[in-house]
Amino acid sequence: MLDYATPASLVAEIDMMRTAFSGAILLLEGESDSKFFQKFIDDNHCNILIAQGKENAVDAIKIANSEGKKGALAIIDADFWRIDEYECPHDNLLMADDHDIESMIFNSEAFDLIKNEYCSKEKIGKFDDLKRYIYDRAFPIAVLRFLSHNKRLELVFKKIDYKKITEKGSIDIKEEILIKNIISQTKENAKNKGKSTTLPSDDAILEAWSQMAVKCRDYELSELCCGHDLTELFARGLRTVFANQDKAVANRENMEKVFRLSFDTTHFNKTALSGLIKDWEQNNSHFRILTD
Repeated sequence: MLDYATPASLVAEIDMMRTAFSGAILLLEGESDSKFFQKFIDDNHCNILIAQGKENAVDAIKIANSEGKKGALAIIDADFWRIDEYECPHDNLLMADDHDIESMIFNSEAFDLIKNEYCSKEKIGKFDDLKRYIYDRAFPIAVLRFLSHNKRLELVFKKIDYKKITEKGSIDIKEEILIKNIISQTKENAKNKGKSTTLPSDDAILEAWSQMAVKCRDYELSELCCGHDLTELFARGLRTVFANQDKAVANRENMEKVFRLSFDTTHFNKTALSGLIKDWEQNNSHFRILTD
């Protein structure tokens, strides 16, 4: 894997791989995506190249296309592209179902397997639809993420303090605390980088968030909500609301691993992404991505 990737270096890496490998090359955003796809691809006919980000993957496949390179396919998270009604801008570029890979797994039948394994039947008996309950709790964070995207606020979400933004003993989000926490983190991040921020006031962002929340009610939650937020809230719920699991088990990193392992070929074959990859294989008959 490249230590530091750029679109140009990724295309150069494709050329380097081609000297010893004639099969398909699959560009993915990051390590977790590679772990997800590893069990679905044919290792003998497909190699993975990690792009280190969505923008790198998109720009690299654009260059590869322009140079007439064959057999390279990039798969990226949709993020808010479908909500924005923005289609893939290049050939040989596909989007995951839902908001991202993690959300696609969370929204699958694999969720029920994990729920049955890790949740207390007694505790979750009070929920009519546990998955929808978690989506609804992730909604305030999703709205803030979309507001940042839509208004180009460049808010920083890398270190969300979920303990601080959730009510004690639950996974309900304290909306004002969430917004102030993210604003504070954004300002601190800018300061550490020696940059200044031109963010609106906290009250202005809170008002904009309230207005955006109304608008976001029209969107599919699976397209709106980030998979990392969903699995984080599910993990936190397993420690209190849905079960009494230990934090060593019920943490986001471990639960994302559990979700990946629970998502098998049967689940994958039901996704739109699986069908799109198979269509790509038919249109690029000399190359193969998936196992039989």
